[in-house]
Amino acid sequence: RLRHFAIVVKDLDESAAFYQKVFGLECVGEEHLEFGSGVYLSDGEVNLALLKYRSDAAAGVADSANFVGAHHFGFQVDDLDEVRNLIEANGGTFHFDLGDDETKVNFERKFKDPDGIIFDISQTGWLGTPGGVSDIIPPPRNKNSAYNSAMQEPKGGSPTMALTTQSVLERIDQIHKEKPMYGHPLWTGMVENTFNLDQVRYLCKQHGGIPLHNQKYHGRLYVICPDPEWRELIAEVVYEE
Repeated sequence: RLRHFAIVVKDLDESAAFYQKVFGLECVGEEHLEFGSGVYLSDGEVNLALLKYRSDAAAGVADSANFVGAHHFGFQVDDLDEVRNLIEANGGTFHFDLGDDETKVNFERKFKDPDGIIFDISQTGWLGTPGGVSDIIPPPRNKNSAYNSAMQEPKGGSPTMALTTQSVLERIDQIHKEKPMYGHPLWTGMVENTFNLDQVRYLCKQHGGIPLHNQKYHGRLYVICPDPEWRELIAEVVYEE
C-alpha cells in the first residue's frame, strides 16, 4: 500500500502552511534529528513528509543545501523481512534503517531500486496513515487551536465561562482530587524528569506547550498540553527553583 511521500523543501513552516491551506491536510507531527528535520502532514490515508536535511550524506543527494523536490516514497507492508527478500531478489539494494525499533510508527527500512531511486517500506506505517499512532512530539503548528480549546470550560461546565488563571488553578485542584495520576503520554519525559525554568521554557517552545504564567502550584509548573484531542489539556511538569 502506497502510504508515504517525502519532499525536500526550502522552508518547513511555509510549505506546511501551503499544503494545509490549499488541500486541508492536517499537521500530525514533526521531528528534529541530527541529520535533519521533518514536518508530517496527512489526509487521513497518506503521509506527506516535508523534509530539510543538514548534509549531503543524510539526504543521499549532492548539494543537499540547494536541493528541493521529490525525495522518496514509501509502502506499508505486512512483513518487512519477506518484502526485503523480494526487493533484493529483483535487483533492489538495502540502503539503511531509519529508527531503532521496527515496531514503532515512522520506522523505515530504506532501499534503492535498480535505477537508484530511494523508497521505504514500513510495517507500522507513518504518522497520519491508518494504524500510524503518534509517539512523536505534537506539532506546535496546532498550538493556537489547542490553546483555544484549553481556554474553554471542560465538559460538564458552562461553555461560556472563560478560564482565567484562577479558574485554571481551580480546575487543577479538581483534577488532583479526581485523578491524581494523569497526564498526556507525549509528555511522559517531562513528567518523569525535573527541569529548571529555562529548560521548561525551551521544552515548551520546542513542543508547542504554553506555560500558565509560570504559575507554580501544588509544587508543579503547569503547562497547557498542545494536543487538542485531550480535553484536560494540562500536563504537569516537575519544577525546581
